[in-house]
Amino acid sequence: MLHARKFVVRTTGLGLVLTTVLALGAGPLLAECQDQDGTPRECTPSEEFQQCIAGAEDAFDQCIGSYGSSYSYFELSRCSLSWVIDR
Repeated sequence: MLHARKFVVRTTGLGLVLTTVLALGAGPLLAECQDQDGTPRECTPSEEFQQCIAGAEDAFDQCIGSYGSSYSYFELSRCSLSWVIDR
């Protein structure tokens, strides 16, 4: 039993570390910013913020859309809370 618990703790920790490394490493690859002449460049913090806000809006629309035309107060609250956290 103790060995199984240690295994779960180790694999969960390893998974979180790998996910963090991959997410941080892929960030610049996902950015779509360019110089005035069209060459790709790293995004500025304000450009990344605007992309994040647009992503939060899109995620909220998808969350509400997943419930169809009728959704309850709790479903709306769930989507709204996610929107606030993303912002």
